[in-house]
Amino acid sequence: IQMISLSNKENSTDTDRPHPLFAALVENARAKADDAALVTPGKTLTWRQLAEKVDQVASALYEAGLQLGERCAIIAGNSVEHVLVMLGISRAGGVTTPMSLLLKSETLSRLLADARPRFVFIDRFGRECLGDQQFDEVEMVVLDDPASFSGFLQSASGKLPPMPQPEDPFSIIYSSGTTGVPKGIVHSHSARSGYGDLFASEYGIDRNSIALLTTALYSNASWRLLLPAGFSGGSLVMPSKQRPKGLCVSVHNYGITT
Repeated sequence: IQMISLSNKENSTDTDRPHPLFAALVENARAKADDAALVTPGKTLTWRQLAEKVDQVASALYEAGLQLGERCAIIAGNSVEHVLVMLGISRAGGVTTPMSLLLKSETLSRLLADARPRFVFIDRFGRECLGDQQFDEVEMVVLDDPASFSGFLQSASGKLPPMPQPEDPFSIIYSSGTTGVPKGIVHSHSARSGYGDLFASEYGIDRNSIALLTTALYSNASWRLLLPAGFSGGSLVMPSKQRPKGLCVSVHNYGITT
């Protein structure tokens, strides 16, 4: 499907158009600067902080030489850092590739060999899944090690690469593998922006919404709340580990609407 512009600019190109998702993050950082964007039991980020940190991750990856389309794997539990890295990778033109923590180390190694990531972002949960396996040619960043993650962020110069185009790959989500070896499913920037716009509308998520994410970030289902919150400017509450008995408590304590 070819986009037809109603603008009078004869020389307008795709590079002139703002990226729907990242433009929304910038707008939310302006309009809701000090409002909560991402809430976890131990940490809260405002919209201004979220936008700044996403750019910082993207700049650090750009300084490290990440090229458009290179994969960056994430093997980690739900955390603020996980979200920052997911979005920062994609803003840098890399391909966010989260891995399931339910996989055995052999399967996880097979998926990493398939993805051939330039970077691996990991925490203690991911290390438990990988066991004693090492990857010598991959740059590792440990999300729950302040020295490792802070050192990575400090390498950012503030320079950002060109904004990815709609057809560029945004993420790879591996299937659950119920019918064989998990397969990598590629989503474009256009598709992911559509997730944010469409599901915000369908679920009624707006700037006054407070959404509760109870699924793991490596699951494709989680994007159905993560991206709409990013688009609309609502708040996303993300417990590190949600138990059924605690669901109603979370809904009450945080004033959850979705």
